[in-house]
This record gives sequence, structure tokens and C-alpha cells, in this order.
Amino acid sequence: MVDLVRRSEPLDIGVVLQTTFAVIGRNFGTFLILSAILAGLPTLLAALSMLQFLGSDLTRASFNMDGAVRGGWAGLVELVTGVILQGAIIHITAADLNGQPASWTRGLSTGLRNILPLIAIAILYALGITFGLIFLIVPGILFGLANCVAVPVKVVEGAGVFRAFSRSAYLTRGNRWRILALGILMLFISMVLQTIGGALTLMVPGGMAVKSAMLSPITNMFSGMIGAALISSLYVELRKGRDGVGVAELASVFD
Repeated sequence: MVDLVRRSEPLDIGVVLQTTFAVIGRNFGTFLILSAILAGLPTLLAALSMLQFLGSDLTRASFNMDGAVRGGWAGLVELVTGVILQGAIIHITAADLNGQPASWTRGLSTGLRNILPLIAIAILYALGITFGLIFLIVPGILFGLANCVAVPVKVVEGAGVFRAFSRSAYLTRGNRWRILALGILMLFISMVLQTIGGALTLMVPGGMAVKSAMLSPITNMFSGMIGAALISSLYVELRKGRDGVGVAELASVFD
């Protein structure tokens, strides 16, 4: 019961960002390949499928059964591949920070091995935020902040689904406003990257639907890569502050 009252050290946002981009830099090729396969390709296939259905005129978009089925399958595929990507990058990030070989095959294996609980966590996390936002917005934001490291808790510590949420809430306690500031900063960076990408796609011939189909896979690749590495680095820093452990003690991910 002693750990329940342990005070958390203040989160250093600068260290989290520095760690995130340092890990990405050391593993850029591996992350890029995994992100291209698990984020970029599914998004591209979904975009091409909808483009074939709608043509180049987005004004034709309207509800119909065929479009709904296509969108549903696309969303399911992106959910599955997205959680695999998260699991893989979290494993590789933890391995890198622990001085272990950052193997993309072991990372992918980790993502596949944890696919069902990671899907459950993703769905429960989304539902919690959604219902929280319905009730005066603030509960949804607080739920998202409290449980933002549930996925790395599952991957690294091997916790069950509900244990991952309670453990995340414990780790984030006392630092949630700093995590919110970190999220806002990353949102700003994402918007800048999307603006740059949008400006570049304007030079590509074709209608807006074609440009969107080209831009979405690229933005999803990099947002998936940065997001998973950021959550991993955040988790490590929170464990240092709350549990008083270093990266060398995150060994369960390699068992």
C-alpha cells in the first residue's frame, strides 16, 4: 500500500520531447517501414476505395449502404493495424531506451501478440472520452489524460485491460495538466506538419479528392510514428517520477 501514497516527481515536458525525437532519430528507418505498412498503406487503400466510389467530386458524398460498408471496413482495418503499430513502436522504444537491440520483428511480434487487449483498450478509451465529452466536456478530457498511458502499461508491464487503466491513472496522477500541455504542443506540431503537407499536395495535379488521398497516408504515417514514440517516452518518464525506476528496470517487455 506504500506505493499508493508515493508522490510523483513533476513531469519534465522537455525531457519527454527530447527522448521522443531521439528515439525516432535512432530508429527512423524501422519506424518508417512499420508506419508505412501499418498506417500509410491501410489509409491509402481506404482512400483509393472511397475515391473509386465517389470519383474526383467530393460533393457527391452522401449516405448510402455501399459507402457505409466501405467506411466501416476501412475503419476496422485501420483500428487493427493502428494498435499493432502502437504495440510495435512501444516495444522498440522501450528496447532502445533500455539499451537492447531494437528489432522490428520483435516489435511487430509484440504488437500482434497483444492485438486483442490493445483493441479492447482502444475501444474503451474512445468510449470513455466520448461519454465524458457528452457530460460537460471536462470529464472526457480528464479521462483521456488519466488513461493516456494504458497501452504502454499493457505492452511493457503485461497488465490486464482494466489493470492497465487503473495503473495509467496512478502513473499520471499529479502530472495531468503537464500532460495536457504536452498534448496541446503535439497538436500544434501536427497541425504544422499537416499544413506543410497540404501545401505540398497543392502542387500535385488532380482534384481535391486525389490530393486528400495522397496526403492522408503520409500524415497518418508520421502521426502514428510520433504518437506511439511520444506515449512510450511519456510512460517511461512517468514511471521514473512515480515509481522511482529507470529504463533498465523496464525488463518485462523483453521476457
